[in-house]
Amino acid sequence: MPNSVILFFDQFTDIQNLGLNGFTINFILMVITSILGCYAYYRQAAKVWDARSAKSVNVVIFACMATLFPLFALQGVERSELVSIVQGVSRIPFSFAIMIGILKFKDLSRWEMLICGGFFAALVQAYFGDNVEATFSAFGVIGVIASAFWPFELRRTGLRGEASLPFMLIIGASTASWTVYAAAVDNAPLMWMSLGFTLTMIPTIYFWWKASPSTPPTSA
Repeated sequence: MPNSVILFFDQFTDIQNLGLNGFTINFILMVITSILGCYAYYRQAAKVWDARSAKSVNVVIFACMATLFPLFALQGVERSELVSIVQGVSRIPFSFAIMIGILKFKDLSRWEMLICGGFFAALVQAYFGDNVEATFSAFGVIGVIASAFWPFELRRTGLRGEASLPFMLIIGASTASWTVYAAAVDNAPLMWMSLGFTLTMIPTIYFWWKASPSTPPTSA
């Protein structure tokens, strides 16, 4: 039994790279920030459902995340990367909870609804298709672009709403560690996607900080 367990883990490229090296240090940091990332997604989901509101929560980025994490797991299977599989599978429930809350509590425009439907259709296509990495790369680009619009939404509304600061901080730190990991295992799509999310979190946090924590009073 112990030998079979060792053989199971030894098939993964990230496990093979562990040792007395810098990769192992980053691997440990990445595991920690990934666990914290699950907590961040939980906090964001809780804020939406407790307030029964999704004000200032960007629908496009979370629709993309609800699609991206299943693709994350599928890509991990294709590339034999255990941490990618765990990352994808562990965040699926939380990203779906956020997305369902957005659909339930936020008034979405027609184009936002079309984007959500397009993400779901692409996920189904990727599952039954034969090029998960290309789909993953495409959604990575879409996700980073969507993330770049979040600070503009915060600036436009001037309200923090249900946007979670712990989510932004933890995701920024987590994606930074993923950038280093992806470079070490030569996963270019994951590296550029993670770097993009790290950079877009900086202005998002800034405009969250400048935004009002509550809805301004309406004039009589």
